[in-house]
Amino acid sequence: MLNGAEYILEKIKQLGVKYIFGIPGGHIDPLLTAAAGSGIEVVINCHELSAGYMADGYSRTSNTIGVVTTLGGPGANNVVTAINTARIEKVPLLVITGDTPSDLADVPVFQCGNEFGTHDDAIFKPIAKYSKRVTNINELTNSLEEAVNVALSPPFGPAHLIVPYNVFKETTESKPKQVDLDSLKFWESNTSSASISKIRDLIIGSKKIIFWIGNSLNKKEQSEQLFKLAEKYHIPVATTYSGKGSFPENHELALGNFGYAASNLANEVFLSDAADVIIGFDIEQNERNTFMWNPKLYEGNEIILVNYPGSYFNKKYGKTITDNPLFVLKSLFGLLEKEEYDSSSRKRWFNRVLQNITLKSSLIPALKNGTIEPGSLIQILQKELPEESILFVDSGTHRVFPGFYWHSPVPQSFYSSSLVAALGWAVAAGIGCKFSRSEPVVIFTGDGCMQMHGIEIKTAVKHNMPVLIILTNNSAFGAIYNRYAKISESAARMASITEIDWNMFGKSLGAKVFEITTEKQFIQQIHAFISDQKPTILNVRTPVSPYIYDVNLVKSVYA
Repeated sequence: MLNGAEYILEKIKQLGVKYIFGIPGGHIDPLLTAAAGSGIEVVINCHELSAGYMADGYSRTSNTIGVVTTLGGPGANNVVTAINTARIEKVPLLVITGDTPSDLADVPVFQCGNEFGTHDDAIFKPIAKYSKRVTNINELTNSLEEAVNVALSPPFGPAHLIVPYNVFKETTESKPKQVDLDSLKFWESNTSSASISKIRDLIIGSKKIIFWIGNSLNKKEQSEQLFKLAEKYHIPVATTYSGKGSFPENHELALGNFGYAASNLANEVFLSDAADVIIGFDIEQNERNTFMWNPKLYEGNEIILVNYPGSYFNKKYGKTITDNPLFVLKSLFGLLEKEEYDSSSRKRWFNRVLQNITLKSSLIPALKNGTIEPGSLIQILQKELPEESILFVDSGTHRVFPGFYWHSPVPQSFYSSSLVAALGWAVAAGIGCKFSRSEPVVIFTGDGCMQMHGIEIKTAVKHNMPVLIILTNNSAFGAIYNRYAKISESAARMASITEIDWNMFGKSLGAKVFEITTEKQFIQQIHAFISDQKPTILNVRTPVSPYIYDVNLVKSVYA
């Protein structure tokens, strides 16, 4: 016999989950106390939103589902942005919010999520792939199975259950069902065969082709398939910003990311007539991924995008195939892996493309007024960190620089919430990643972001999770400051941040903190972190208007 709380824990343990994230509270306590001694560790966060982001980072990097637990009412409301982020950026989450006992569901009760309280049902239904209030143990067992299947079926996303206090304690003889992850992950549509056949014919033909890869293919299996296809058929590969790492960016066929913070090479190739066809997998045609819907992108290229149902696309441009990109890529790999192909013509074409492109200098100015350019920080990180290191990048002006200075050498080594782009996401998500991965984790953030979720350093310290936080400290919300500065000096002041003693802040939470004033110090402390393996903050003063070597590559940064 299992009670409701034990059933939930058995189910997520079956999926390989080792940690759940959240905040305790009366309505959720039976689940958290049942976890003690269960083999699943409860990570108590400082805020529900941070818990959601931490579960997000854990999910993206562990290849399983992230689990968030909060009480209903204020807890459920606080986690909303994390749930929306997971939906839009295709991250599988299971969100369990507790609530008042079922027999009190129709009356006002303290911290209740019903219609007399915060109306959690109405809030979560539009923002989760699946959301249901259960009223008894039988509903819980059935709905939990359904919620997990929905969350782990592409396009991945959050599934939510409201579980009343009494249901956690009710018992059942049922056992959790085994999940066939491959059958969920690689579903096919009625038109998959035709789509695959069309793309296969293009790949084995003579046309000049570029692959363009989005974030859900930034997984080891898909990256390996993509790599082998690109090498065999000599197809250059570009990514979106969130897709960085799907293809090794130090490879001769790597174009880097196109769109926001584009690499110079990707920018030149995409905005020219160099290619005949661009084949995209999970590409959202929003303004950042398309370089502000640049008309040159669409003038000389045939664009074919394989996107999930419900994905955003621009009807004016390109052809969108509604399908499962994971299944389409896997099927193409199976069909083409052993097929003979002479790639000499494509090799000659791509060599000519490279010869006709003059890459702009990316030299960065030396130290000025005691500040270090964020571009220099990224270049140093690239050189000094072990190749397998994982980089989490937060929102703000500093996000631009990894776009064209960081070259992800291995899959699942670069993450940024580039669609929702919530300030401070990377601080919590990067710590969440460390719960699932042994590689060095580096978080590239700003002082505006640290104000949001820097308190979660306490969680990293408590659980001895060594993360290296690069704090680019310019005493401002940088992108906003530079936009407002074009209007007036008084407008710019609104975006300034009162000086914070980050050294004292970090040390009060138990982290190691170093104030960095030279590049030599920066290098020394990177090596010290790799050796010490302690939660560490490197507080680096950076200019409020950093040097960008080609402002055309970062359209909309200050727009």
